[in-house]
Amino acid sequence: MTITTHLAKAAAVAALLAACAPTPREAAKMEPKAGTVAFQDALHDEYAELALKERRLADWIDAYHFADKAANSAAGEFVAPADPTDDFWDVPDDHVPELLSARARTMNYVSLNAGTQPTRAAALQGAYDCWVEEIEEGHQQRAIAACKTAWYQLASDYGAYDARIVAPAPNYYIVTRPVAYTVFFDFDKATLDSADRAALDGAAAYIRQNNLGDVEIVGHTDRSGDRGYNQRLSAQRAQAVADYLKSRGVSARVVDIYAMGERDPMVATGDGKREPLNRRVVIDVTDDV
Repeated sequence: MTITTHLAKAAAVAALLAACAPTPREAAKMEPKAGTVAFQDALHDEYAELALKERRLADWIDAYHFADKAANSAAGEFVAPADPTDDFWDVPDDHVPELLSARARTMNYVSLNAGTQPTRAAALQGAYDCWVEEIEEGHQQRAIAACKTAWYQLASDYGAYDARIVAPAPNYYIVTRPVAYTVFFDFDKATLDSADRAALDGAAAYIRQNNLGDVEIVGHTDRSGDRGYNQRLSAQRAQAVADYLKSRGVSARVVDIYAMGERDPMVATGDGKREPLNRRVVIDVTDDV
């Protein structure tokens, strides 16, 4: 695989994994936009740290989600703390009341203290989002306890007791979940490399955790070569992705495979043109939006 193709895959997968977010490493290196307040700078650092932690654990969905929040914080947005009732988070019902109370307390503290205690306010929000993410995963009890304990300790130290919102909240920016995953292919190939398999591991986990009932897997090619051959090649690419997802526990009953061939390119080109971004398979996970 060429360097150009590697870069195209990295850039496009990052964009589609988390609503055009940078990779976790890129988010961590971002310089805050001129004019951002200290709280936004500090919140960028909190979310970048969470993104890198999830990246190390190969939890690609949450890694890119936190990278998106880090990027928006660096851009000067007031990014909202996680909402445990949102479809993005599969939080057990018995945890929701406590988390909603903690969220209200976090938002209240941020509203009152982001200007005077920016680092503290950002730390409280970061610990809260860490807690929500670990609750959703549900299988690392020590990690859940660590994030939860950190939030309660910070809330106690900072006096974040009142669950009522007693000050106007900032105009929060809501970061949404991914709606599709994309895998890119070398020229005239329908095989998966290690980066593809890592991305598909995240897609499979997302599909299983959210009990998706209709997952569309759509294969594409560029416009280089015979149209009929490209139609077959796009089907082979889609089948390779479907087979891998099934090997990772996705039920064959929820998977629908489509072959688009040269149709519906990501980048419009002339006939016969090679274009790495058009050699792809898109996994649509929007049926629970």
